[in-house]
Amino acid sequence: MKFFPTLFLLLALALPAAAQGTEDFVSADRPGMSTGTDIVPRHALQWETGLSFLRDDGLRSFNWNNSLLRFGLCPWMELRLEANLTQERQTRPAEIDIFGLEPLSLGTKIRIWEGDGPLPAIAVLCNAVLPVSSPAFRPDKPGASLTLLGEHSFTDAFCVGWNLGSIWDRIDTEPAGYAALCVSYGFTGRLGAFVESNNFFRKGDAPQYLVEGGVTFHPSPRVQLDVYGDLSASAFKSWYGVGAGITWLIF
Repeated sequence: MKFFPTLFLLLALALPAAAQGTEDFVSADRPGMSTGTDIVPRHALQWETGLSFLRDDGLRSFNWNNSLLRFGLCPWMELRLEANLTQERQTRPAEIDIFGLEPLSLGTKIRIWEGDGPLPAIAVLCNAVLPVSSPAFRPDKPGASLTLLGEHSFTDAFCVGWNLGSIWDRIDTEPAGYAALCVSYGFTGRLGAFVESNNFFRKGDAPQYLVEGGVTFHPSPRVQLDVYGDLSASAFKSWYGVGAGITWLIF
C-alpha cells in the first residue's frame, strides 16, 4: 500500500516541472490494452504506472504496480521496459494465493510512417518476455510478441487505431493471434475518452473477445491520469476488471 503515497508525491513533483515543459500533452500507451504509434521524444524518459483488479471466474488478480518505462532513443525509435507487481488469488479447484514480480518485458517501438491524409501512421512493436521474476511467476522459457500498429487521425480530436500481431507465450508452442480496434475522442485539450475491442485467437481454443473503455485527463502537459474498465463479450458476468493510473513524462 506504499504505492499510493509514492504516487501522489511523484504527481506533486511533476506538476511544477510541467510548467516548464512542451505545450503538447504527453502521449501514453496506457490505459488501453492496444498500443498507439507515438514515440517518446528523443532522449526523454516516460513512466507509465497504475494498479488494477481482474476477475476471471475463480481467479482474482491484483496488479499493484504495472510500470512501463519508455526512453526515446531517436525520433523514430524508443526502448521499453515493463515490470508488474502482481497478487493472484485462486478459489477453485483449490485455494492458492501468490504474490511477486511477473517476468520482465524488454522491447522497442519503431515508427515506420508518419501518416499522410487517409494513410495511417504505422509503427512496429517488439517485446521479449524474460525469465526474470519472482519464483512463483518464473517461466520455463522466454516469450515474445510482434505487433503492427496503425493510427488514423481524422481530426485533432478524433482518432481510430488498430493492432495486428502474434504472441508467443511461455506455455503454448503455438502463437496466439491478436487484433485490436480503438476509437478515441478528445472532448477538450485535457479530457478524452476511448473504447476498444481486443481479440485473441489460438488454434484449438475458443476466441476471446474483450471490450475496454475509459477516460483520460491531463492536469498538466507532462502528466496524464486515467481510469478504465474491462469486460469479456462472451463471459461478462465472470470476467471483468477495473484500473487507474498515471503517466509522467519525467524529462
